[in-house]
Amino acid sequence: LLKVSSVILSIDGASSLSTSSMIRPLVPSSIEAGEILNFVLAVLVSASVHEFGHALAATRLRINVTKTGFFLAGLFPGMYVKIDDELAWIPTTSQLAVFSAGVWHNFVF
Repeated sequence: LLKVSSVILSIDGASSLSTSSMIRPLVPSSIEAGEILNFVLAVLVSASVHEFGHALAATRLRINVTKTGFFLAGLFPGMYVKIDDELAWIPTTSQLAVFSAGVWHNFVF
């Protein structure tokens, strides 16, 4: 996750960058108190889209999704999708489609 501050535009249209307008990684030590809820919501949305991608790919290949869930790892929320054991018996390219679908959905979303 990245935090992007605004770029200040001068009257002549040229942009001027300062250290406050740089992109910086958003890690728990750099989050201000007012941004914690936004951080948690962003992680939940990202995890939901990611896991939905795995579930959608498995369902399209007629593989059962047996369980979905939410968990907390310390202070970090997460989600998971449990896919039936039939995944081991499908062709390798189909397995790759299921495994990579989460990242693909994050990229597209």
